[in-house]
Amino acid sequence: EGLLTLWRGVVPTVTRGAVVSTTQLATYDQAKTVLKSSGLTEGVALHLASSLISGFVYCFTSLPLDICKTRMQDQKPGPDGKLPYTNILQALVKIPQQEGILALWKG
Repeated sequence: EGLLTLWRGVVPTVTRGAVVSTTQLATYDQAKTVLKSSGLTEGVALHLASSLISGFVYCFTSLPLDICKTRMQDQKPGPDGKLPYTNILQALVKIPQQEGILALWKG
């Protein structure tokens, strides 16, 4: 398959990593601020609730990128010699078109 095959999944992997890091950091701090303003005091309950909210948002936003990343890393050329996915944005559009929107959260 050639040396460049080793780098086939690099862009989707880095994109996913950026989204995951940004999502985790932003949602944890935001959840903590909102929960504090609604009366929850500093302590284990505040940190646990903030972490659960952040974890849910993290999973919801990262799974579509994980699906695209995995498919791009595992793709094989079709009968015409072309790969099914050329970039992560195209995969994010093509997968729901062919399999339905919930296919992005399958797995």
